[in-house]
Amino acid sequence: MMKDQTDSFEYLLSHVRNEHLSTILNSKNDENKTALYLSSEHNKHNVIVKLLAYDNILLNDQYEVNGYTPLMICAEKGNLNCTKV
Repeated sequence: MMKDQTDSFEYLLSHVRNEHLSTILNSKNDENKTALYLSSEHNKHNVIVKLLAYDNILLNDQYEVNGYTPLMICAEKGNLNCTKV
């Protein structure tokens, strides 16, 4: 049984072939936000740590509406825990 979203995230990614991993990790939702951006926006420190463990995650991908990177949105939202990762 999975305890939380982090466990679900790890489980799903463990079943993805390496050649598809970058595409999945850096995909954007209907609002054009990546998983890293959303995790930063919602102060999901554990998920950010997991995402940053992957070499092919796009760290400086800017959200088109405000031009913010995931780090910038952490700072603006006051999610200081996330800025220390």
